[in-house]
Amino acid sequence: MTSLTDKVARVHEALRVWNGAVSARPAVVKRCHDAAEVSEAVRYARATGLPLSVFDGGHDWTGRAIRPGGLVIDLRGMRAVTVDGNIATVAGGATATDVLAAAAHSGLSAATGTAGSIGMAGLTLGGAMVR
Repeated sequence: MTSLTDKVARVHEALRVWNGAVSARPAVVKRCHDAAEVSEAVRYARATGLPLSVFDGGHDWTGRAIRPGGLVIDLRGMRAVTVDGNIATVAGGATATDVLAAAAHSGLSAATGTAGSIGMAGLTLGGAMVR
């Protein structure tokens, strides 16, 4: 897992969202690549008392996936999609493009948004609407 803090200039650029007016800056970003790293990041947030948010695609229009002064779990390193029969298993950072490609490879289609870079976790769960 890669960890970036607000002292690293890359942190703001690393979480660029499609709405350029969003300028929130988290204290820490944890870039996760598997479920164990996500669990570790959640435990870190709990131990440090940092508020927590999850970033998968960055398409929430108000940028709520970037918790100011909090810990952001960046799921974009978790983009695997597997299809078994007519069921897809989608990792937390998979995009609409990832899902459509896996579905097409299996002769299927998928209901997604119109932008391929939309994170499927946010699309499926209603985005960063819940804190």
